[in-house]
Amino acid sequence: MRDLKEIYSLGVRFGHALLLGSGAFLVLGCQGSTPSSPKPPEVGVVQPDTRTVKTYATLTGNLTATQTVTLKARVRGFLRSINFTDGAFVKQGDLLFVIEPETYQAQLSAAEAEVAGAQVTLAHAQRELDRVLELVKKKAVSQSDVDEWQAQRDSAAALVAKAKASADMARINLEYTQVTAPFDGRMDKHLQDVGALVGEGQAIDLAVLTRLDPIWAHANINEKDLIKIKARMRRNHESGYHGKTVPLFLAIEGEEGFPHEGSLDFVATAVNANTGTILVRGIFDNPAVEGRMPMLVPGMYVRMRVAIDEIQDALLVPDEALGMDQGGSFLLVVNEEDTVQRRTVTIGDLQDDGSRVVLKGLTPNDWVVNQGLQRARPGLRVTPIKNTTSSQPPVQPAQSAPDPVKEDSSSSNAS
Repeated sequence: MRDLKEIYSLGVRFGHALLLGSGAFLVLGCQGSTPSSPKPPEVGVVQPDTRTVKTYATLTGNLTATQTVTLKARVRGFLRSINFTDGAFVKQGDLLFVIEPETYQAQLSAAEAEVAGAQVTLAHAQRELDRVLELVKKKAVSQSDVDEWQAQRDSAAALVAKAKASADMARINLEYTQVTAPFDGRMDKHLQDVGALVGEGQAIDLAVLTRLDPIWAHANINEKDLIKIKARMRRNHESGYHGKTVPLFLAIEGEEGFPHEGSLDFVATAVNANTGTILVRGIFDNPAVEGRMPMLVPGMYVRMRVAIDEIQDALLVPDEALGMDQGGSFLLVVNEEDTVQRRTVTIGDLQDDGSRVVLKGLTPNDWVVNQGLQRARPGLRVTPIKNTTSSQPPVQPAQSAPDPVKEDSSSSNAS
């Protein structure tokens, strides 16, 4: 019994010693693994580019054909043939329709015969007049004979002129039996069929021919932008739209940017007093590819961009650096203390290289966050990774290195 009590007493004292030793070990371990403060997140920053840029106005308008004509039957007759396929592209002078020519060929032949007969009569009257003029000198005929043959000669000359006019008219009517293309263009569907009687009492529509290349775009520009354009042209000694120094850029539905380039070729005479706008017209190349319909078609809704003015020393930032909320557009900038600040800005046009003009709210010395925006919040301290030029691709912030103290403590625990 006594032996059992002694064994139990030794076990209790050993357990107390073990607990005290473990506590001391934990205290020493905690003292050796005191955590350090986290490293500020890294973000990519750039300074604004400074260069001269153009400001643009975006207009909305419609496309119209440069030439459209309705081909008509100008003489009466049955339609003999149609020499094109609906929707085909034709060249100037191509034969499109034939109206029965036999009647008009016969009329031309009869008119030419009348011309020949009148010329014979004229020649006879001229010879007789010449003969009596010789006889009157010899006192063989009277002056009245001379006057009579002179009148007959003049009458015959008038008949010749009349006959020639009739022949010309018959020749024109014969030419009207062949309807040709007055210019290059695309044919619409034919409006009359072969065998139809056309030209009965009035000019009958046969088809519509439209010129698609080049093509016009009409739009209205406001008075303020017009004044800015004219001021820029005077300042830069530009020759005006007839000299094609005012480029226009155009896009149709579904196109990105403004891929079609043309030029301004007409400005209306007066500003509309009710709307404060003026009509402008641009002309654009619009070639058909392999005989197919060109990209731009009359009647299409289009967007046009025209340069209004130039901004010297404009500030530009990558467009992806911009944010938008209820307060408007803003940028995140890093100050001298490496703290993120929210900067409300007024923006301008998006440039072709993807940069955005900033009109107000930014200085050339600001560092703008353009990479790692999800790690940047106003008031947060960051580690900026600076790019020297915004034209370079943004630097990817490096991944945070593991804390060496934590590695040591984890190694110690593992051991």
